[in-house]
Amino acid sequence: MIEIISQENFPYCISTLEQMYAQRYEIFVKKMKWDLPLSQPGIEKDEYDTAETIYLISRDKKGHINGSLRLSPTHSRSMIEDHFSHLCDLALPKGTDVWEASRCYILPLRGRRSYTSQTMGEILCAAMETSLLGGVKQVNIISNMIVLPALLGAGWNITPLGLPRKDGRKSIVALTIDITPSGLQAVRQKHNISSQITYKEGQNARENAA
Repeated sequence: MIEIISQENFPYCISTLEQMYAQRYEIFVKKMKWDLPLSQPGIEKDEYDTAETIYLISRDKKGHINGSLRLSPTHSRSMIEDHFSHLCDLALPKGTDVWEASRCYILPLRGRRSYTSQTMGEILCAAMETSLLGGVKQVNIISNMIVLPALLGAGWNITPLGLPRKDGRKSIVALTIDITPSGLQAVRQKHNISSQITYKEGQNARENAA
């Protein structure tokens, strides 16, 4: 199951968010050497982590956080528009029904590539479920060439917004994903997920995805 954290249940999830920000620091700053402004030592949190942000949190069988994805609205600003507009040969979708996905990571489990693949599938499925519940029609994302095959083969309709371009030593590309009920079913089928995979801590009942 993938936990949804949003403005509604932030007060129940402060410890989870602190752990996630710390993991993001370990992965994006220490391991991947991204040059990112830090709100405080050991914490990776930026101007796109706002009260409107939605986080998808994956946990392992022991309950430990092992992956996350950030979903942000684009009606006022977006990371792609602010910092990566050069990746977009086509118009960048934005508005109240368009979200942006970023800061996706999965903690590796030594010798278990199938585990990482399944966790990624669950996070992608959760992104579709959450977007549908939010009335979202498209989700924009930047991908490197390592993750790109998983995104292109996830089962949804995905469109490149431009050609891959160099960013340091790697190439990255901007994409937009269509959010539809049929797309959700395709992603579930692709990753052998038979039912809703998301839940919210602090709520007595789950919302039903389309």
